[in-house]
Amino acid sequence: MTELAKKRPEFSNINALYFAYHDGTNYQDVIFGSSNYRDNTWRHFAISRQNGVLRAFVDGVQVGTNQTVTQSFYSSNRIVVGAELASPTYFTGYIDDLRITRAARYTANFTPPTQAFPNQ
Repeated sequence: MTELAKKRPEFSNINALYFAYHDGTNYQDVIFGSSNYRDNTWRHFAISRQNGVLRAFVDGVQVGTNQTVTQSFYSSNRIVVGAELASPTYFTGYIDDLRITRAARYTANFTPPTQAFPNQ
């Protein structure tokens, strides 16, 4: 482990699913639910936005409440995966099959995929 990695705070005490983005001035955190996902179990996480409504899903079930986010993600402002940069705090697990698309793939509860995403 590098010295930098040793000094970074981790999400070890965070019991929620976070989404963070930059609004051009500040980092904004959106918090979904209050469950502890640090249980050594592979999970399917999805965050989807349709018409300014942001939803989060864990294993196909919506968690937390709908959040309104009107910020354009097509601009030079950033979304963040695996870190909350206002503090900063970093995710320390594994991320596999990360996919970012322009289409809102999930707007209601769904059955999560059981296989890796196809190469499309």
